Amino acid sequence: MSELDPDDPRVKRSRAAALAAARGLMLREGIDAVTHLRVAAAAGLGRKTIYRHWPTRDALLRDTLSTADLPHARPTGELRRDLLEHLELLRRALVEGPLCFVLAVLIERSTLDSTFRALRDSLTEEGCRPLKEMLGAAIARGDLPADLDVDRARAALEGPLFYRAMLLDSVEPAEVVEIVDGFLRMHAARGG
Repeated sequence: MSELDPDDPRVKRSRAAALAAARGLMLREGIDAVTHLRVAAAAGLGRKTIYRHWPTRDALLRDTLSTADLPHARPTGELRRDLLEHLELLRRALVEGPLCFVLAVLIERSTLDSTFRALRDSLTEEGCRPLKEMLGAAIARGDLPADLDVDRARAALEGPLFYRAMLLDSVEPAEVVEIVDGFLRMHAARGG
């Protein structure tokens, strides 16, 4: 099997087409529909091409699931503003995009399959990194207490959005402001 050049425009196009087809199959028919054969047919590509990009189904599923748009705000150093932007991007991804569906699939599958548990853990770590870094920087600046538990803080900020989006099917923009302002009041931030 030859090595794929990630800078080759043809490789980029075939990869993008395959991932778009895989996401479409997953959203329409569920995760079991995401196979090399089905993705190749849906993308108009050869099965060998799909196998060259993803030698295993696990690799194909991982990339399909990991292409869910994970929100990443660019920190400005103003804590309240940064938190509001981050959580609003997350809110939109949960209510307007397939993120809820992807998470539900990962949660369901990870209870039965260690491959999905590892994928869930990896994507959770990747998705949590921006907020963890933002909170760490705020602690370093003195905007948040030095003894703040960053994992608990992240759960306090993002957790309500996940809960409301996944179980209540609704998260309004005003709720983002309430979550951020409540968090900042609780942790006596200097205002950011």
